[in-house]
Amino acid sequence: MKTNQIKMFVGAAALGLALSSAAPAARAMEMPQTMQFKSTLDDSLDKLFMIHSYQGNLAEVMTGKLALQKTRNPMVREVARTIVMEHGMANRDLVGHFKSMNMMLPKDAGFANQAVYDKLKTLKGAAFDKAYIGSQVGAHEAVVIMVEHEIDSGHNATIQQYAKNKLPGIVGHAAMLYRTAAAINAPGTNLRPEPVKSAAPAAAKEHENMVDMKMQKMGKDLNNKM
Repeated sequence: MKTNQIKMFVGAAALGLALSSAAPAARAMEMPQTMQFKSTLDDSLDKLFMIHSYQGNLAEVMTGKLALQKTRNPMVREVARTIVMEHGMANRDLVGHFKSMNMMLPKDAGFANQAVYDKLKTLKGAAFDKAYIGSQVGAHEAVVIMVEHEIDSGHNATIQQYAKNKLPGIVGHAAMLYRTAAAINAPGTNLRPEPVKSAAPAAAKEHENMVDMKMQKMGKDLNNKM
């Protein structure tokens, strides 16, 4: 089937990215205020997910556009082009959810994301390519975990569906990043689980094919409206 390679990649990633278990219940009972705060965080999970998603998408577009300006590596350019297009679309979809939930839209990508962008601006050539792709690998691994957590534990069905819709694309980006990271020897590549690295190339190719089909459809739809 069309998504088999991406499913294999997700399964392999789950083995390498599983989170450790929480502290024992007896220990938790000794910290009632901490557990109350955790409960409040859990109740706000959907809103926190939306904030992190929106700022993360802003950062992906910023750094992706920077990569398109700086890199001459065709693999890095393809990754950046795909990320800019699809993360931009993801934020456009999120705007309506912010409005419907009466939430303030973030004005920037956040301090940590801005710091990464500022560092990347100082680099060029192969040093830039390795730093950009290396940072993107870690960022997309974190996003996969965050999105899956929202799907499994969120409270708002609309936001959970948004997460479900975006997960395949994020996993596809991660696969493209793994493949490119291995090709240019980006930092941290050697630390990743072998099953994930092995599954990445086929999933990356599948995602690229899906993007190409989407672009062709958008082009046909545009021509039909003219």
